Amino acid sequence: MPLHIEILYNDYQLPAAFAVASLLTFLALLTLIAKSIVEWKSEQELTGIQRIPHEHRDSQRLEELRPL
Repeated sequence: MPLHIEILYNDYQLPAAFAVASLLTFLALLTLIAKSIVEWKSEQELTGIQRIPHEHRDSQRLEELRPL
């Protein structure tokens, strides 16, 4: 895409070069937003797992193993 933008710019097709450059900028921003969301969700999952105390998890396991 950057080469296409350069070719359009050098051929004095400024509106087309601006349109492709805008599309490239939009895709870059979209990628950054998606990356931030994925990192945020994975961080939330990790902190959610770490918040449960070990004693509580162990007592839950014991209750699951008890016969009815």
